[in-house]
This record gives sequence, structure tokens and C-alpha cells, in this order.
Amino acid sequence: MVDWAREIVNGYAPMKVTPRQVMYILASDGTLPHTAPMYVRLSAQLAKTGREGRFLDLIDTVKAIYWSASTLAGSARDPGRRQP
Repeated sequence: MVDWAREIVNGYAPMKVTPRQVMYILASDGTLPHTAPMYVRLSAQLAKTGREGRFLDLIDTVKAIYWSASTLAGSARDPGRRQP
């Protein structure tokens, strides 16, 4: 998956692309299914390789934080928490 993304990013150089653009290209040619779980998986793989210094420079237009249910439990963001 990362190798395919690397080919796409190299093909657009010197312009930079976003992870979402990479996903749309991979989905449009049938390489990956165009689903939310696949986008999350691709994003996670690209982020991991980026942290390891093994990937190219992508544009990050949106910083998103994903909270797990266990992280939210009892916090002010917990949808099940009763408000005072």
C-alpha cells in the first residue's frame, strides 16, 4: 500500500499531495476500495512510515484527533457522561 502511495507522490513531484488525494487515486484505478475503513488504514500506514522517516512529504491540510471509547470514558467529551 505504501509503495503504491509512494509512486503516486513521486508522479506529482514537485507538487505535493494530501493523503486523501492518494486515496482517491488508488480508489479510482481500483487498487483499493473507496471506503472509510480503507482510508483510515491507508492514513495510519502513511503516518507510521512518515514518523519512521521512510515516506515522502505529504500535505496535511487537516489535523484530526481520533479518540477511542476508552479514552473518552468519564471525560468531558464522553457522550454518555451526565452533565452537572
